[in-house]
Amino acid sequence: MENNIKKLTQKLESFLQDKNFSEKLQNVDDEDLNPLIGQVNDLLEEIKKGDDKLNQYKKSLKAQIAVRTDELKNEKESFEIAFWEAQTASNSKSVFLANMNHELRTPLNAIINYSEMLQEEAEDEGLDGFIPDLEKIRSAGRNLLSWVD
Repeated sequence: MENNIKKLTQKLESFLQDKNFSEKLQNVDDEDLNPLIGQVNDLLEEIKKGDDKLNQYKKSLKAQIAVRTDELKNEKESFEIAFWEAQTASNSKSVFLANMNHELRTPLNAIINYSEMLQEEAEDEGLDGFIPDLEKIRSAGRNLLSWVD
């Protein structure tokens, strides 16, 4: 009996070390040990079922992680494209505003200077009725020029 217990103990240690729960313990010629062997075999079967379930969950989680990783990669690429498009739009806007600034500044300066010249001429010629209108033109031009700055 003692030899049988030693063999069973070694076999159980082997199961635990190898994590191979699909093997079964064999009945021995000792009727007192055989019910215990049956119960150990039942426990090994339960452990194997639990281990199989864990492996299924592990595979399922790996698949879910792979899918989510792909989704995140796609989202990252979409955000990078959107960021690049926003940068491009911002640069285009800056170029447009710089060009518009230049295109508006030149004629506005001409309007301001010409209205000042006409106002001085109107004052010299005594055409006081034109001076308020010329002042409005000059003031509006300066106001618009301040927006361009």
